Amino acid sequence: MKTDLVRVLTRDEITQCIRALEAKRSTNGRINAMLFRLSCCVGLRRKEIVGLSIRDVLTGGSRPVVNVPAAITKAEKNGKRHKRSVPLWWDEGTRLALEHWKQEREAAGAKQNDPFVCIQRLGHEGNRFTRQGIAKRWKTALKALPADRIRQLSIHTGRRSYVSHCLAIGHSVAEVAAACGHSNIGTTNQYTHLIEVDGVADVFQFVSAIEEE
Repeated sequence: MKTDLVRVLTRDEITQCIRALEAKRSTNGRINAMLFRLSCCVGLRRKEIVGLSIRDVLTGGSRPVVNVPAAITKAEKNGKRHKRSVPLWWDEGTRLALEHWKQEREAAGAKQNDPFVCIQRLGHEGNRFTRQGIAKRWKTALKALPADRIRQLSIHTGRRSYVSHCLAIGHSVAEVAAACGHSNIGTTNQYTHLIEVDGVADVFQFVSAIEEE
């Protein structure tokens, strides 16, 4: 499978989306911001976003992670599924965003087995999203981008972008393959050299850097 450069978000596009989403104070805006982070800055598939529970997000200590249970990961050809841990110490901005969201959910009474992100619509509060629902919200989360560009981008774009940017700043192919759950390291290799290396320490640190200008 050849990697399609069109379907990888650039640094500027990620910055535009995160800045626009995190400026919104509405419930839907904050949910969309978290969905964008989980897809683009943690590299989760939409099934994994849907199935993620509060207990799976560990934001404290020196090695904070998102634990992705085997039950919600993609099965290999032989039907086996494998749990994995996605490092949050690779990007402090994302760790903080997930930590604040988790604290907000727990303060609202959410339990450890409850979904990390959930529907807030009247009559459906606390329910998990469907995969179709997550895909629709992804398009809404991209509203800061031009309409023609949004049409090019499925929710899997976030995952592709995560892999590309993690490799670009110097994480090894093996590290990134483990973080995103690629059973074949050749899949990860497709994303090498797609993004220019600039030596930043945090994967998505450029978001904060641009905001401070």
